[in-house]
Amino acid sequence: MLGDFYGELASGRVAVPGKPLLPASNAPALPSVGPAEVLDPAVAEELALQLDLGVVSRMYEGELKTPIRSLIAGSMPRLLLLQTEHLRLQMLRALGAMDTMLRA
Repeated sequence: MLGDFYGELASGRVAVPGKPLLPASNAPALPSVGPAEVLDPAVAEELALQLDLGVVSRMYEGELKTPIRSLIAGSMPRLLLLQTEHLRLQMLRALGAMDTMLRA
């Protein structure tokens, strides 16, 4: 799901607001993408493999400026589903690590 989204970013079908996102201390800086720009396909693939939600978070922040319109005619529902899926994957990885520890 996240890979498909970043693929659309790379193809130019989705524009990203240019508001910079402050990276975490251990995270690499995200590329700055303006409204008329799109991500390079190689960068989009790398972000998808890392399960990085920085671009999704920037888009979500942009959608929150007009929440009602974004829910009806925007991409907010899709962004919420992407964030929910990301949290689900993190939970499954944590549960897998706990299972591994309990088996040892």
